[in-house]
Amino acid sequence: MQHEIATAEAEVQRLEDVILEHMLEADDLAADVEAAERALRAERTEIERERATIEAERAEMERRLSGTSDKRVKLTEHIGAAARQLFETVARQRRGIAVVEARDGHCTVCHVRLRPQMFNRIRRNTELIQCEHCMRILYHDPAGGGARAPEHDPAP
Repeated sequence: MQHEIATAEAEVQRLEDVILEHMLEADDLAADVEAAERALRAERTEIERERATIEAERAEMERRLSGTSDKRVKLTEHIGAAARQLFETVARQRRGIAVVEARDGHCTVCHVRLRPQMFNRIRRNTELIQCEHCMRILYHDPAGGGARAPEHDPAP
């Protein structure tokens, strides 16, 4: 009987040790969970801050787009139907870049050398002339410092 009591006490001691180990492990896991929850809250706060920033930028871009669209409508009222159609066709085919500067006898987008007679006609700015290579509408800026053209032709 003493042996059974000793065995039972040893088993109880072993089970108490196991329970204690599990309690320590549970405490460690609870601390890990709390740290993860704090990190999650911090990330959610950062995401909300970024979302608010992006939303503000989107609203600003929509406002600018609306203003630009209104300006475009007003400007296109003064352009003939044929010129407007040509512009829209070229813009659609060339990913929105329809009008480019001709500078130093070259198209500033495709860099093709223009025939001297054509460049002289472009310099007069009295008619719509298209580049024979990329088909964009060319203009001449007498000051020579107009808007910068893209470095390469995105859609030849």
